[in-house]
Amino acid sequence: MQLDSIECEVGGTTLCAFCGRPAQARHHIVPRSQGGTDGPTVPVCGRGNESGCHRLLHDHELFIDNHNGRDDGWVYTRVTERNWETWGVARGRRTYESIPSIAMWYPLPRWEEILR
Repeated sequence: MQLDSIECEVGGTTLCAFCGRPAQARHHIVPRSQGGTDGPTVPVCGRGNESGCHRLLHDHELFIDNHNGRDDGWVYTRVTERNWETWGVARGRRTYESIPSIAMWYPLPRWEEILR
């Protein structure tokens, strides 16, 4: 299944898909190191991977998934340091697979509709 990149534009400005602030970069949903160079991307706020939602993705605090192509489309979850400690997951082992099924997944906000 070919996944499309996420687009989020309002009034000519590309917005972060997670928080609605102006996007400064695009994040590869499948890491480039795992073959995602030509794969789907998502617009994110933050300079490089040092701030904003882009940093949260790289720090394994924010995750995005398509839930295997379900009808609700792209979903995300935010995992805090406290959650990781509660689940007993070490810093170096934080991956999508280590998120328990109890984690809440939310549809990406539709900023185009919210900010109309």
